[in-house]
Amino acid sequence: KETTQSLRYQFNKEFNKIFKEISQKQIDYRDPDIFFLYDQAKGSFSLRAKPLYIYGRYRKLKRGLPQTHWDCKACQGKGCPKCNYTGKKYQESVEELIANPVLKFTKGEKAFLHGSGREDVDVRMLGNGRPFVLEVANPKIRNINLQGLEKEINQKNKNKIEVLKLEFTEKSKIAFLKSAAFPKVYLVKVLAPKEIDCLKLKSVLKNLEAKIIFQKTPKRVVHRRPNLVRKRRIFKAELKSCSQKEALIEIEAESGLYIKELVNGDQGRTEPSLSKLTGIPLEVKELDVIEIKNGQNREFQT
Repeated sequence: KETTQSLRYQFNKEFNKIFKEISQKQIDYRDPDIFFLYDQAKGSFSLRAKPLYIYGRYRKLKRGLPQTHWDCKACQGKGCPKCNYTGKKYQESVEELIANPVLKFTKGEKAFLHGSGREDVDVRMLGNGRPFVLEVANPKIRNINLQGLEKEINQKNKNKIEVLKLEFTEKSKIAFLKSAAFPKVYLVKVLAPKEIDCLKLKSVLKNLEAKIIFQKTPKRVVHRRPNLVRKRRIFKAELKSCSQKEALIEIEAESGLYIKELVNGDQGRTEPSLSKLTGIPLEVKELDVIEIKNGQNREFQT
């Protein structure tokens, strides 16, 4: 062990000395941009670049678009007749639409999108957009024009997605986005099987403000998420329009509140729900996130 460590130390010492002489560059031992990897068995070198991290916000302008790549369930991403041999459940994703131009600019190997939460496939992300970090693996070019990149992404994906406020960042930003809980504002179009009592719905919404909603993990996602009870607070609930069997509602709530289940009740797994309080089985027809606010939330104790 001591011999191995001594050999590694001497090898690195001599290599660094030669590299500095040839390149006339100083070596950053704590946070280098590139790494030389030596395979002693093969006697060969390989070169890897430190990942590049780009922070920004995205707007999703169309429904039916997932945030990240989903493998086809039938073939587990291998390709089959069901997915037209693409290996994908959805042919496009926000991640891919952003990543493809970025990889063109950076000559990177692959890119991964880390979002501050995610919206459902059938939900649009509008307003000020969702914060994200794109991680680019092994980029060949680090110094890229972010304004030009932003323009290309938006031109190539008109009416699909938009990105804004791109800037370089560090890996630590990913952890911040994953742990942050930003309040969100939603616009919800709901449908009812019979005519809605608009005055009653308006009163119900007003009474929900500052209330804590108890939600068991929804049935539609419980197969892939922990089955527990979440407590989330509604800050604002306003009836924007109401006519016969349709209503438009704006809701501001803590991060993590399941809006569809707040409306339909999820067979009693969400308490209270609009369906229970109005006495009408309401369903969400369309849902949009229209703003992600600054500031972190917290769990409320009962």
